[in-house]
Amino acid sequence: MSTGVRVLLALVALVLAGTLALLALDVHGVDETFRADDLRFQRNPGDSALWVTESRLPGDLGEKMLGVADDRQFRSGVRFFRLSGLRSQSRSIDQSTFQQAAELELSRVDRTDSNAWRRSAAANLRGVINLVEAATSDESGQLLQRSLSEFRNAIRLNPENAEAKYNLELVLQIAAENPPSDDEGGGGGRGDTPASGAGAASSGSGY
Repeated sequence: MSTGVRVLLALVALVLAGTLALLALDVHGVDETFRADDLRFQRNPGDSALWVTESRLPGDLGEKMLGVADDRQFRSGVRFFRLSGLRSQSRSIDQSTFQQAAELELSRVDRTDSNAWRRSAAANLRGVINLVEAATSDESGQLLQRSLSEFRNAIRLNPENAEAKYNLELVLQIAAENPPSDDEGGGGGRGDTPASGAGAASSGSGY
């Protein structure tokens, strides 16, 4: 092996070692930032400067390699969901805007995220949004069906998602107690009862 080749290989090894070292620093930095900001979120979900990280590799290469964007997008959807005040009796215009933002971010998670746990959690939250809207909408039947679909999808993606199981059971009970009228299109015969579906084996509380 010529001296030039050995020098070239040594340079490549140095660059690779440097890249791996910077990537390790990025991993540590992201973990620390996300852990700290998760706590900040619990105390103040209105803080807009959460989960902001900086990659030490050029062009945010580290963040791309670590999938930080997907993780941040999921957390953003959860944050908007929390700010939407779905449990409130009276909601402001800002809260309705947060709900729209939550639906947008959570839908992006479903389309682009490769992590089944996050996609399952996002589907569960979308199901909750449809379920809450069904209580005051003229299209309650359609919204209940959407929530059923979302909760089933959440369980398919993560069979251990206890919140989605509980929520599915809740919607099945509501659907059984309030069968669709002829005006809503009927179409019940799917065999859904309070005792059917993945949620039947669940206990506890939903999101």
